[in-house]
Amino acid sequence: MVHIQSMFFLFVAMVTFLFGGAAAQADDFYFMESDGIVSMEAENYSRNQGYVFSDSSTINTGVRVMPAEGFSGQGYMASNNAGVKISYDIEFTKTGAYYVNLRSWSDLEDYSGSHQNGYCAQFDGSALVGACPDYGLYVLKRARWEWVTKEQYVWSPPVGGAVTLNVNAPGKHTFSLSPKKEKTVWFDKIVLIHTSLCNNVNFDGCSTGTGPAESERTDGPKGAAPTATTGPASLIASTRATLNGTVNANDALSTVDFEYGTTTNYGNTVSAAQSPVSGTSDVDVSGEITGVSPATTYHYRVKAVNDYGTGIGDDQTFLTTCSGDAVVIQNVTFVAGTTTECVGSASITIGPGVTIEDNANVTFKAPIVTGTDTVNIVEGAEVRIIQ
Repeated sequence: MVHIQSMFFLFVAMVTFLFGGAAAQADDFYFMESDGIVSMEAENYSRNQGYVFSDSSTINTGVRVMPAEGFSGQGYMASNNAGVKISYDIEFTKTGAYYVNLRSWSDLEDYSGSHQNGYCAQFDGSALVGACPDYGLYVLKRARWEWVTKEQYVWSPPVGGAVTLNVNAPGKHTFSLSPKKEKTVWFDKIVLIHTSLCNNVNFDGCSTGTGPAESERTDGPKGAAPTATTGPASLIASTRATLNGTVNANDALSTVDFEYGTTTNYGNTVSAAQSPVSGTSDVDVSGEITGVSPATTYHYRVKAVNDYGTGIGDDQTFLTTCSGDAVVIQNVTFVAGTTTECVGSASITIGPGVTIEDNANVTFKAPIVTGTDTVNIVEGAEVRIIQ
């Protein structure tokens, strides 16, 4: 009876830690690499996407807060939902390659059946093994805690060498995990070990038992969403343009896109050529768009996203030209009160969907100018054709 009460007390203590300490885990610390080793308990993440806290042993997506033999921390993560991700911020001083070691458990099917058990691992936003969720670290069907280090590709047994990540420069980096496909996997600890410190012979990993003690966690500034500023468009032609802006990632890897369209609902996106961006300085970004219509006003803005939030630049506009070799003008409205000259060195084709409003002044100049009977010329519009 005493033993049962002790276990219950331990269970309650775990729940209190996870619920009461959740705020302390969010965005306000990072792990410190020391002498080529980073050791992180699963529950001490920097950010989580899609995980929930629970004391239930049946929840599919959450932190399982139950005592377990050989269990080295206050809780561990479990999920069968491939849409979740947990991230850990790390300050590295030693650069180079690190082995990825994961203390894990799975009681589902192994290679003889549906062998999708495992994790997608990412470092600074890039997958370490192929593309998630089909590639990752493989977990065997074993009802015990063991260290996971092997690569796995979809519908194959573990292949290749041990999973590694590469720290190109000292400073703050982010390691993330999400489950492969929709299989239930649990993990208790992540250990990153510099390849100079151990020999990963036979892919057995470099960690044993419960692994090294957790690395020091140092308080740091909370992460911030990126800031984004929309700049003027350039290289504007009849069917293409280059959209420009600047983005400050605020020291968190940020993806950058441009939204554009004929209204402020936009409806189209193009990735910036420089995406993703990082660091703490403003970075010039640009994206080329094609297939736009001649003589048309387009709205656009730059948008940047990182783990801490979204930065969106102000709306700006540009007007495509109406000139080129063989100019085709479709679904365009020449607005009242505007003056436009369309020049085609070879030809101009007008319509369908073209409207020329009252008091619009439009000149079509080309050796060959053709139109359709669907062109709508409103009374009061001035149209000139020069051949």
